[in-house]
Amino acid sequence: MNNSYLSGATLLLAGALFSTSGHATTLLLDLGFNPNIDSPVNSPFHQELGEAAEAFVVWNTIGADANPVGILSGDLLAADSGSVAATWALVTGFAPGGVVTWNETPGTISSSNLGSVAMYGTGVYAGNSVGKDAVFFGVASAMDNPGVVGVVVTGLPAGDYTVFVVADNTYSTNNTQAQMATAAALSGPDVLTADVLRSDSAEILNYGIPGSRSADWNDPHTETWVDTVDYQALSITLEEGESLLVSARGLLEETGENRGFLNAIMITPAFDSPEEPWDGWVDTGWIGTLWVSGDWAWSQNFGSWIYLPQEYITTDGGWAYVFR
Repeated sequence: MNNSYLSGATLLLAGALFSTSGHATTLLLDLGFNPNIDSPVNSPFHQELGEAAEAFVVWNTIGADANPVGILSGDLLAADSGSVAATWALVTGFAPGGVVTWNETPGTISSSNLGSVAMYGTGVYAGNSVGKDAVFFGVASAMDNPGVVGVVVTGLPAGDYTVFVVADNTYSTNNTQAQMATAAALSGPDVLTADVLRSDSAEILNYGIPGSRSADWNDPHTETWVDTVDYQALSITLEEGESLLVSARGLLEETGENRGFLNAIMITPAFDSPEEPWDGWVDTGWIGTLWVSGDWAWSQNFGSWIYLPQEYITTDGGWAYVFR
């Protein structure tokens, strides 16, 4: 048996029996040509999860092409290990009347560092923030035909996910730029033929004070990420073999921007926090990274809770229970 100590947890695991139907993972996508190299933990995902997210710093980027043409696709690396965990493809379309019609090929996708407005150089938007640059598609003034830009992720294991979406036009000098963010489960990887099985959508204001549509560039929300203003946290369930579509579109009812913008996407397994404070992440090596609290640990690799009470652990071995 291979002994492994969990530092900071007063637990000794000499061996364990595990059963799992798949290894969940966290994926981070910076959808601009200026990678987030200043602070890889500056994102809504890292802000919401706090210390629990500090080990996840591998961001996937689209490269340095400011105006990519054709089908953009490739591998996605896990945010903690950097190993290939899924694949992705960029998609575009239009949404007349709010109903999306996808293009056969993405066509010319605009990508820009944006961020020229003064407020977008401070706080969470400082430096090469994931919220500053973006990919976008459509015609700004096409109120009857708003543009949509999205990413299809294939290869994720079945499970419940939280999807953080940043969709902001940080070049704008007004806040009539609201976006509709959507996370959807697809029956397959091709948006032209797949069925939408379930979805979750919500509006992102772009900037300002919720409810007032304030255009004050000095609004204090730039010091932190604010849900519904800078980003949305969407919930989605994937069954085995399903793909995940994350998209943003300009809002038909808005009088300003009608292009779809995507700055960043963060996909992570959804789980409820225990009532007691957590003790921290531990890299065990042979059973992956655990977040330990008393008799329970959350396994990022397995995407589930592990029950391993201390009385089950001895210097000769031990038992643990992993929930499917």
